Amino acid sequence: MNIVWAYPEQFDDVVLRLGGMHTLMSFIGCVGTRIAESRLYEIMESTFGGVSKMLNGKKFPQNMRALRLVVEELLRLLFNTEDVTSYHDLKRVLGDVALESRTAKVNCLIRAVFIMMAYVRAE
Repeated sequence: MNIVWAYPEQFDDVVLRLGGMHTLMSFIGCVGTRIAESRLYEIMESTFGGVSKMLNGKKFPQNMRALRLVVEELLRLLFNTEDVTSYHDLKRVLGDVALESRTAKVNCLIRAVFIMMAYVRAE
């Protein structure tokens, strides 16, 4: 950015963006803020160290691993009780869970982790 500021006439069409890691860290920080008041914080804290830094977006590889493990266990409960054979079935079941739940934070966490996994795959 300093080079763009130093030579604005040469770099007038340059647009800087965050890299994939920084974008993912910011997104994980948003997810961490969303689930900070839930019981998921205590569950993660009992298993993983440094959860407060993880949920702020720092330590994103460990955070991705921890969130994937939590979501896998949440989905295991759904797969044992429901007949889920496709992604559309999963979306339907998650929609039903969201309607039954007051806060639907679990549904938001599952969808956010799916978005994170798709982003990492695409990046």
